[in-house]
Amino acid sequence: MAFCSNCGKNLESEAMFCSSCGKAVAEGAPRPIDQAVEKSSFFNSLLSNKKRLAVLGGALVALITVASLVGGFLQNQAKAEAERIRVENEKAAFEESQLLVASVFKEAVAKCAKSTSGFDFDYDFLSLDTKGQDDYVGASWSEFECTVNALGMPRADQIRMENTRALDGTLDAKWDDENGLYSIEMSWTYHPDDGVEASFKMVSDFLKGYEPSKSDSSS
Repeated sequence: MAFCSNCGKNLESEAMFCSSCGKAVAEGAPRPIDQAVEKSSFFNSLLSNKKRLAVLGGALVALITVASLVGGFLQNQAKAEAERIRVENEKAAFEESQLLVASVFKEAVAKCAKSTSGFDFDYDFLSLDTKGQDDYVGASWSEFECTVNALGMPRADQIRMENTRALDGTLDAKWDDENGLYSIEMSWTYHPDDGVEASFKMVSDFLKGYEPSKSDSSS
């Protein structure tokens, strides 16, 4: 909207003279249509800028979302890898302990037996028969003592075993490995004519599901 510079009245569109005072419209004075065009251009520019801002805002949100998804994926991958390593380490430690427990009787026999006479064993049991006054086949007393020492039998139980009489019947003892990997249950009888007949049983969670190879047993 244009106004007369003389009287201030509104000028008609495309008017050459003011209809109120008759003053000629100055050359170059703004016409109503010119102001309308300017306003239209301004609003179009404003709308265009808003659209650009909206597009940029949407792109920024999309970028943040993608970055968050990628970060979450990488974090989950790292957690999964850490868990895989933990499980593998636990499995390796379990298998190592399992083999150790399964070889206890075998190693005791290998250390103490001068021959296989009187010895019968597998990964989870050991039977030991010593010589007697009338029984000349079996392990010697020194082999027997070596074996119970190798198996960690407490000295108090050894003394009780050494003082066993024929009329005492079957006696037993149980002790734990110092590392807590297993327990050994032992029972025995004694008669002067037959010597000592003893059996040992391995008790351990590490032997659950254990499948020995042929080399694990000499029985």
